[in-house]
Amino acid sequence: MYSITHRIKYKLNRIYNSLLSIFKANLVYYNTQYILGVMMNKLIQRPINRSVIKDDYSYKKIVIIYSKRHFNPDFSDKSDLQYSASNLARNIYYTMIDLTKMMGGKIYYVDQHEPIKYIGDVDIIIGILSNSFLKYSKIYPNSEKILFLVNSHPLWRLRELVKESISLGKIFPLSEFISPFIFIFLKKYVSKYILIGNEFVRNTFVEYGIKKSDIILINSGVNLESLKPGINTKAKNRIRVLYPASLLGIRKGLFRVLKAWDILEKIHELDIELIIIGQADKFKNELDAFINSHRKVKFVGWIDSSTKSYIDILQSSDIIINPSIEEGQVGCVLEAMATGAVPIITNNCGIPITHNNEGLIIKNYKDTNELVEKIKFLVENIEIREKMSKATLKYIKANHSWDLFNNTIRKIVCDIPL
Repeated sequence: MYSITHRIKYKLNRIYNSLLSIFKANLVYYNTQYILGVMMNKLIQRPINRSVIKDDYSYKKIVIIYSKRHFNPDFSDKSDLQYSASNLARNIYYTMIDLTKMMGGKIYYVDQHEPIKYIGDVDIIIGILSNSFLKYSKIYPNSEKILFLVNSHPLWRLRELVKESISLGKIFPLSEFISPFIFIFLKKYVSKYILIGNEFVRNTFVEYGIKKSDIILINSGVNLESLKPGINTKAKNRIRVLYPASLLGIRKGLFRVLKAWDILEKIHELDIELIIIGQADKFKNELDAFINSHRKVKFVGWIDSSTKSYIDILQSSDIIINPSIEEGQVGCVLEAMATGAVPIITNNCGIPITHNNEGLIIKNYKDTNELVEKIKFLVENIEIREKMSKATLKYIKANHSWDLFNNTIRKIVCDIPL
């Protein structure tokens, strides 16, 4: 019943969203989705069906649910991609392989969109939020179910996007919308939540009824072998500010950045340059108009994160900004930090840096002047910026290696205290 209901609502979501875009209607639909989601969240408060983890850790069958578009162990052309999602999927897969090798177990890596397969008895289901995860959970009720969370609570996310859309007078696109219903229906099955994020992101789940103790925080890894400071890559008489996103939109704070740069260029005399990376299909007209009116702004577009040109941009950047409204943990910010760029981010970005040490935290993403002042502060204070850059590099190496990520996953799966 739940899956049928969700499919109907999802199709209605798409139709209504299209109508909103065509007629420039208000955001009543999104508010309705949020209210319905809150009601369902309250109604479906059933006990979690917890499976007891085997004392001998003898896992025979593990199902990993992720994306074969980002990582596919069966095809070499999909096994070496360096996107954030690819790195996560690859490291989860090989960590689970290590756990099953000595017991002669087997891993089943399935795409979140492919047909469900009956595998027989399954010990663990681990993967990302998806309808596929929900279906496997129903088929194998006695398995341990570990859900990876890479965003804030979908109800919290929807609420904040609606508020920001109303504030900007713009409709956020369907690509930024995640229906809250899959998570609400799935939570009664989940044994453990692994959240790639910080305390702020975890609290978005606590706000909607998930026990804090059920959510284990973990940091994403970074490819430290390829991402490191370059030698003489930064310009001597120019400060480069980088604003990257896979999809430039309301969720990523695009319009906050554009407004902040309008202010900054008028008040600042130093030679500063803004580099924008990402796709901007929905708001391309607004972005094009902004670029055409600013001489020191360069829009690169989407760029493959495994290429040398991407690494060159990171290594030549002094500051990275990301005033996101909603995240799990921003991969491109971590990658820039690994090359020494000093971050100016919101707590919403999910990266647990210390303010005034490894970077600067924007307390209120809606306050554009706060973003302006923080950029201005780092541009004008070279010694402080260089000190923060060193602290940033130290922080990344200590907290965001893939070895640390993999070891933490092993402990979580085997129920070993962290």
